[in-house]
Amino acid sequence: MLQRGNFFMENRKQRRWPFRLPLKKTGVIIFVVCLLSLSVASAATIQFIRKSQSLNSSTHQPVNGVNSLQNTVSISFSSGNTSQSTTSASSADISVDFGNRQISTYPIPSSILGVGGVGLKLIVRNSSDANAISQANFHLTKLGDYDFMSQIFPTAASANNPSQQNWSLFDTEMNLAANYNMQPIISLEYTPSWLQPQNQSHPQANLCLQNKPPFDPHSSKPMYLVNGQDQGPQMWGQLAAQVVAHVDQHFRLSHAIYEIWNQPDGSQFLCTAPNDPNADQDRLNSYRAIFAASAPLMQQQANRDGVQIKIGGPGLVYALKQHLTTWLPTLLNDPSTYPYISFISYHVYLAGANFNGGSNSLIASEQDAALGVKAQYEQVANIVHNGK
Repeated sequence: MLQRGNFFMENRKQRRWPFRLPLKKTGVIIFVVCLLSLSVASAATIQFIRKSQSLNSSTHQPVNGVNSLQNTVSISFSSGNTSQSTTSASSADISVDFGNRQISTYPIPSSILGVGGVGLKLIVRNSSDANAISQANFHLTKLGDYDFMSQIFPTAASANNPSQQNWSLFDTEMNLAANYNMQPIISLEYTPSWLQPQNQSHPQANLCLQNKPPFDPHSSKPMYLVNGQDQGPQMWGQLAAQVVAHVDQHFRLSHAIYEIWNQPDGSQFLCTAPNDPNADQDRLNSYRAIFAASAPLMQQQANRDGVQIKIGGPGLVYALKQHLTTWLPTLLNDPSTYPYISFISYHVYLAGANFNGGSNSLIASEQDAALGVKAQYEQVANIVHNGK
């Protein structure tokens, strides 16, 4: 059983990175979960379990004369006309009722769960799946798994010639989001072929292709040589700004959120040379250049259009490793990037032999004191709070 979670920690006010939920601090965190189950069970459950640190004292239950939190979590969900429930003895502080929606002590905001990961066109391919989105009251979706940048801008001429741009799939996804009343997180990622190093007038090495086996060449850092000078990040940023302009013109009420790139800290993204001793720092430098070139152009376009947008990233894949103490502090303190960061995003991959059966279960992995969802969130939140 494998679960991937996308976390977006949003900055609602300049220089402050607060939280929303029943805590003393106020703010927002957006949590999008895509659950992939390898079992043969007929029902799938999307779950979010959260332990609060700063709940009001009225929410604590006295145990042996000491205020403590409840020790069990009860989850119920429905499949068709039947309702099932399961109880885990793992430490938690809330009960979640997915099936009957009768527990309202700790309401989960509609923005804390969403739909994403495989494209809306696939998710709503039949009426039962489409109806489930409305029944679940989802109002958030992540778009971008189709490499929109390469599809919209297939040639160098398309950067300046709208007639050569292809918005069909992008518009389909955006229309579906609008039809189901969902706010889109638009992930702008990867490099069109004509912005890849090997396709320049003076071909350069695409480091993705030097690995064995070779990685996807679209994962390379963009390159665009002009009089021998590399203007790849700047050109990529111009394309990103055109996406903002298109959304502002055709989907003005979408309240779009823009995530720049996908998992740039991963070994197969923003490729480095094989055996590069400074691979992680090189990827960070590449991403910082892309963000610094793109975010100002995107924001300027939105300002001209009179539309408020949010820009962020980086969608880390290894947030709990050393990347946590290098990537985020760099981006949150660099004057070329931090003024444009509205949110920080990272991915969580959790696995378990079963749902809640023992120390090797998915639930145990989610609640691990050092590596679980809460532990990772708190580590990221601490770094975010210390950023500019």
